[in-house]
Amino acid sequence: MTRVKILKISALVLGVVLVVVWNLRHYRQPSSPLPEREDLVSVLPGATRFELRLEPVTYYQGFFPDGRLAGVAFVTSQIPPRVTGFTTEISILVGMTPAGVISRLEVLHHLETPSYFRMVLDSDLLPSFLGVDLKSGFPELDAVSGATISSQAIIQDLKTSARAVAEKVYGYKVPDSSVNPKRKFPYLEPFLVILLFLSVPVSRRLSRFRWARFLPFILGFFIIGLYLNSPLSLNHIVNLLSLHPPAFANQPGLFTLLFLTLILSILIGNVYCSALCPFGAILELGARIFPKRIQVEPGNIKKAVYIRSFLLLIVILGIFGFGLNILAHLEPYPYLFAPAKSPLLWFYITLTVLFSLVFRRFWCRILCPTGAFLDLIARPGKKSGVGSQESGANDKTLNLSEPGTSDGGEIT
Repeated sequence: MTRVKILKISALVLGVVLVVVWNLRHYRQPSSPLPEREDLVSVLPGATRFELRLEPVTYYQGFFPDGRLAGVAFVTSQIPPRVTGFTTEISILVGMTPAGVISRLEVLHHLETPSYFRMVLDSDLLPSFLGVDLKSGFPELDAVSGATISSQAIIQDLKTSARAVAEKVYGYKVPDSSVNPKRKFPYLEPFLVILLFLSVPVSRRLSRFRWARFLPFILGFFIIGLYLNSPLSLNHIVNLLSLHPPAFANQPGLFTLLFLTLILSILIGNVYCSALCPFGAILELGARIFPKRIQVEPGNIKKAVYIRSFLLLIVILGIFGFGLNILAHLEPYPYLFAPAKSPLLWFYITLTVLFSLVFRRFWCRILCPTGAFLDLIARPGKKSGVGSQESGANDKTLNLSEPGTSDGGEIT
């Protein structure tokens, strides 16, 4: 057995052990963290003493120094019914005065994609709940464009939990209001994703037509990138390994995409990277517009591919070994399809695309940890044809390189 194989097996075993140990350690921990005293003081200003109550719902009573009731505080995820966001529940600490008025809010915990959740925090959604008198009912609130799933979950969870506390703790009658925001054609998404995967064998059958090979990429760009706004990324992989997959009821399209990608990767190979990735579609388009690229020997590409696996190991080690969750969001392409981007993110995305114009699919071949994960679980000899030169030679079905190119995809 070569030293390279020993290193690969050792890295795989280490990654599996870290993930298993992390899940066993967090298995019995509550999904919603308990608020600290400082958190309770922040939502019930002036209170100096707090008492936990478990009936009729879970909440905290806060008292002023003179013994008067300052109000109650509760965590939305601790009050039924369970409302999930993009992956799991969003825990928000709420302060409510004795008059039934929402006074303060504080987000305690979430596993939402940071770029999308930042849009929620930067919007007027959470401030819209401040000062709401439960006896008069809730105002009509709209979901945040671009972060619909997360914002809808927050609206529904805040309304149901605040109403339960106002009625069961204070005895107030809260007027009925809509707490189940309707989505337009939510179950159309799985059918579009299935259609997307079916386009891969169709494009293969129509390979005599030059345009047919790009059909899956084009559909992937519009369906995954623009319609679902959910290109597969490290965030999804980490949530899956943490046993927090996307909820089908809230995200049927993403759930179907992730499920089919994993199953098909194991059975027939990494179809997603080689034919469906919306970021890959952009890079392929750039390669057609700027055909002259840096010439790289296939042997050097083969060696550089190990960088992806090493980066994936670093990410797994950092997240599951040291709790560095920020590493799950280092990829540039999920931010490309987010409606709001900072100048720094634009610079990061642009730099990655420019590198990939002079070095064909630079990110996909050399750096992409998500691609490395999908190749890792892929059927042997049936990898993406993007990050692996060996797979590109052995799997013509998945290798979309132009005829007349070398194994490295460079013009000869």
